[in-house]
Amino acid sequence: REYYNAIKNRILSYKGVKGRISWSNETFNKGRTHIAKVVAKSKTLYLYLALDPATLEEGTYNFEDMSGKKKYENVPVLIKIKGPRKLKYALELIDKICQENLALPEVKNFEPTDYTVPYWTTEELVKTGLVKKMVAGMPVQEFDTTVAPTETEVDVTNV
Repeated sequence: REYYNAIKNRILSYKGVKGRISWSNETFNKGRTHIAKVVAKSKTLYLYLALDPATLEEGTYNFEDMSGKKKYENVPVLIKIKGPRKLKYALELIDKICQENLALPEVKNFEPTDYTVPYWTTEELVKTGLVKKMVAGMPVQEFDTTVAPTETEVDVTNV
């Protein structure tokens, strides 16, 4: 949660940057220009950045090149954030994108926002619509629980 707060506040501290939340991730854009995509998986925060992987030092930032996948062609640099050092590197790269590549000015008098949400049970999340409850790979609302009518039973004693 702390890492997500730090990353989101750093990205939104630049003028004109907007965030969009979907079911699987949160994307940050300046108009139609991609900046970053954030995905939370278990205890790891996946940060995809709109940088050219060839321009980064591989030993320093320890990133993965995702440019081979169509889904990540606009944000090909993946950094898995598990600790404070990776967070520091991620913030440096966000600054590099916004300041050097896009020349975005910082928002004057920017005040960081706390984006953490309180703990909710699974039932509370389902009721509010923030989580989809799945049964066998399909949402519960679409799952048909009625039993199909059976054909008439065949008498096997006369066979």
